[in-house]
Amino acid sequence: MIIDLKKKNKKKQSTKLIFIIQVFMVFLLSSGLLALYGLQYEKKISNIYEKIDKIDKEKKILQTLKGALSFHYGDGTNSILIANDHYLLEADKDKEINYCIRHWEISRYSTFYEYFFSQYKKFSNQEFYNQTLFKKTQKNYDSFLSWHKKYKRTKPCQNEEHREFVVKTTKDLVDGYYYFITNLDKVLNDLYLSEDILFDEIKKTSNKASNIYITTFLILLLSTTLIILADVRSNRGNDD
Repeated sequence: MIIDLKKKNKKKQSTKLIFIIQVFMVFLLSSGLLALYGLQYEKKISNIYEKIDKIDKEKKILQTLKGALSFHYGDGTNSILIANDHYLLEADKDKEINYCIRHWEISRYSTFYEYFFSQYKKFSNQEFYNQTLFKKTQKNYDSFLSWHKKYKRTKPCQNEEHREFVVKTTKDLVDGYYYFITNLDKVLNDLYLSEDILFDEIKKTSNKASNIYITTFLILLLSTTLIILADVRSNRGNDD
């Protein structure tokens, strides 16, 4: 009778131990799944930082382009003013030809456009890429290059039609610098706005991940507490 009672107690203790292990496994599995869910948020945060790094690179390129455009606009505007001053002071015989030659020289230094257009198309946000205006400036630039290549070994400024072409093209190219400076300001503001949105997203995602990790910790703490209480209430270690 005593032996049967001991066997019965051992069986009962074994059943409680299995139950405790099962409870522990359930809590452990739940906390593991939550931890994996939290890692997804960490991965999302990492992806957002990659986007921010890309924006930072674009901002550096943009600042470089703005600096170059500002230099060319300032230099071109100043050169046109100097050409106008010389035009007023020179004799009637040569003033038209020299005026054309000075504008010709200004347009020759507009080669930065070629680099600018290639870099602009690399920006992730093309919302501010006005194809009509961009193509107009690019067409003017290409037209001048073609004209320059064809007439550089002649004296085209002696012809009124060529003089009008050079002066008009130079003005358009220099004015284009100012337009693109203001355009890049819009792009820069958009990049800063996108960056702020991404940082807010990181903050929200980080808070969600923190809440998940706290919940995981509480589950593990609760499961450990319940297991200890269940073990204490069991017959293991009891004199009875």
